[in-house]
Amino acid sequence: AMSAVMSRARERRVNQGIFISGMTGSGKSRMAELLAKPWRRVVFIDPTRSFEDVDLRASTLAEASEFLKTRWLNKPFRLAVSFHDEDDYPRFFAAFARLAVGTFGRADNVLLVMDEVDMWSSPRKVEKSVSYLLRYGRHFGVCWIAVCRADVQTHRDVRMNATEIVVFRQGMLSPELKQMIQDAGIVRGESLTMPARLKKWNHSGDASEGEHYVALPEPFGDWRPTWEGLAKVREGH
Repeated sequence: AMSAVMSRARERRVNQGIFISGMTGSGKSRMAELLAKPWRRVVFIDPTRSFEDVDLRASTLAEASEFLKTRWLNKPFRLAVSFHDEDDYPRFFAAFARLAVGTFGRADNVLLVMDEVDMWSSPRKVEKSVSYLLRYGRHFGVCWIAVCRADVQTHRDVRMNATEIVVFRQGMLSPELKQMIQDAGIVRGESLTMPARLKKWNHSGDASEGEHYVALPEPFGDWRPTWEGLAKVREGH
């Protein structure tokens, strides 16, 4: 039988978001980069400077805002946000949400990649604009990838609003995510590997499901075409 946790996760599939978690060096940032590749318009929230394929790395809120203003409606862009002042991140999330809502239907979908998402969504508290983007972003053409080292370090809003969850090697799991892995295995008729037993994804070849990561609720290969299709959706057409 499917648990209430998995049922709720499936009801929220309108939010096209991905949650990726795994210990340092397990492959999660590489996976996020791979999933961002088909998108024309990407913003990387990158406090640890993990992402390299970008047009601009903004270190101030003014620089990031100016760049988006000139590119938002008609040009492709890959912006990395690595602010010197941590207080600029919440302001940027709020400005980004306003921009997406205000121009909805006049631009392509945009992808927001949030690395170290636990900086803005601890187990007990979520930054208001981050919560808004996780819950309602898709309605305004914003899809998202949230990345962190362990799901226990971040808020359940991140897990529960993700359409797909990709778990790399890690020792600590929330009871909720453990249950979701077991449920996905039941639905798919297979026994899914628990994350503590996964191998690190080294630099040769592609990551293998079941060996380097667990994807749920759907197998990675079944779900990925939908994700890549969203990268090509033009709003208002």
